[in-house]
Amino acid sequence: MSIRLLCLTLLTLCTGILHADPGEPSLPAARRSSSNQDRPLAIFFSIPDCQACEQAWKAFQQSPEAASYVSVALMATDFDGQVVLDQWGPAQAPGWTILAPDGTIRDRWTGAWDRSPIQVEKVTPPPPARDKPAGQTAVHPTQTTPAGVPVSKSTTLSPGAQPPAAPTAGYRIQTGYFSSAANAEKWVADLAAKGFSGYTVYAGQSAKGPFYRVLSAVFTGEPEARSESVRLTGSGIQHAVKPAAEFP
Repeated sequence: MSIRLLCLTLLTLCTGILHADPGEPSLPAARRSSSNQDRPLAIFFSIPDCQACEQAWKAFQQSPEAASYVSVALMATDFDGQVVLDQWGPAQAPGWTILAPDGTIRDRWTGAWDRSPIQVEKVTPPPPARDKPAGQTAVHPTQTTPAGVPVSKSTTLSPGAQPPAAPTAGYRIQTGYFSSAANAEKWVADLAAKGFSGYTVYAGQSAKGPFYRVLSAVFTGEPEARSESVRLTGSGIQHAVKPAAEFP
């Protein structure tokens, strides 16, 4: 074997060993690449300060199988990660979901990429941040507006009045979760500008303070909700589809 051929062989081997797929920068980009390249999408769910998660992602990046997938890593405790986790993911991290190029779920599991035993942790979403932008019109903690009641001038409750009951049938889509009413209302306006109407800000109260969900109107059937979900996905808007009764 010539010296030149030997060097090329060693370079090829080293490149293969050291190759690490960095993954796509976002889920919308990953979905587009998966569809355009006709390759399955590997979605990886991690949580902060999780050594097992770091090891699992690194092992996948260096795996020969990585080249067969489009991949993206999401932090399951972020809003973006939470809505994807609600729709497609497992309840523990490290976790994996495999989507076909058409978006259907092929597989999902928790632990290592090769499914070998590894420590996993339950994904617990953090409380909403207490951001306070200028012009915020937050519901005061002592106000009686409960979760599930839209934030608008028409929903002020009289003393002693009972709030309207939350829907128990149908489906809803959540596209946002905020600690600022002003930011939530702005997101509703942004959705409308993108052609998505019927979304409303709903106020809730946690031990850490008020929070605001941006929810769709109630869809009577899951097919209608999934149809809207396809439109949102096509516009790169992350969201979660759930039975209406699951929104507190």
